[in-house]
Amino acid sequence: MRLFDLLAAAAPYPERLTSDVPNAAQRAALWLLVQDAEKLLTFSDDRIVRRWGLLTYFYSQGDGLLGPKWMDPDSECDWMGVTCREDDVGTAEDVVITELESVPLFPIAPTIPEEIVVLTDLTVLDLRGNDFFQYQFTGTVPTELGALPNLTRLDLSGNKFVGEVPSELGQLANLEYLNLSGNNLGGSMPQEVCDLRTVGGTLESLTADCSFNDNSNGGGEEGGSGIDCSWLPGCCTRCCGAEDGGGPC
Repeated sequence: MRLFDLLAAAAPYPERLTSDVPNAAQRAALWLLVQDAEKLLTFSDDRIVRRWGLLTYFYSQGDGLLGPKWMDPDSECDWMGVTCREDDVGTAEDVVITELESVPLFPIAPTIPEEIVVLTDLTVLDLRGNDFFQYQFTGTVPTELGALPNLTRLDLSGNKFVGEVPSELGQLANLEYLNLSGNNLGGSMPQEVCDLRTVGGTLESLTADCSFNDNSNGGGEEGGSGIDCSWLPGCCTRCCGAEDGGGPC
C-alpha cells in the first residue's frame, strides 16, 4: 500500500504503524485513509507525511474537549494551533507548516510524539503549558526536536517534563529563543546547547530553572532540582527561581 510505505519510510519508529498496541501514529494513518482517501491521489508525498505527523501530534493528546472537530479534512492550515505558509494558494503540494502552538483543550497529560520530527519546516514550536486549564506536557523532552533544522523559537515552559535537557537541541543552528523554565528538569545544560550562545551562534535568549548546587539527580517524577548553568558563564540568559535571586519567570 502506497500510504503505508510512504509513512514507514518517514516515521522515526515505523513499527508503531503495525503494532498490536493502539497508538497515535496508527490513528493518524487511519484518519488519512478514511478522511483523505480522495485527497491522497492529489497531495504530494511531502504533504501527506507532514499531515500525518501533525495528526499524530494531535492524537497524542487524545480527543480533547472538541472531539475530532479540531481537524478540518480540507486543510491542515485551519486546524487549531497551526500556522501555514501557502506559497501558491490552491496548489496541494505547496502547503508548508511553519508554526505549531499548544491548545489547552486536551487531556491533562499530553505528550510530544517523536513523529513531530517530520514537520521539518517548523520555525516556531510554542508548547507552553497552561496552569488554568491544567494543561501540561509530560515525559522527557524528545531528542527528535533537535532534528527540526528551521526552528528559531522553541518554548517548552510551564510543563512537567522530567529528566535532562537533550544535547540534540544543540543541533538547532537557527535557534534564537529557548525557554525550558517551569519544568522538573535537572542535570547540566549540555555544552552543545551552550555553544549556540557563543560567537557565531544564533541563540539570544535561553531561560531555565537554574541550580548552582550538585544537580546529578537529573530531575525526576517528584521534581528536578534545576539545571546547572554555572559551568559556562553566560549560557543561560535568565534563571528562574535560582538561588542567586533569579526569581520566578
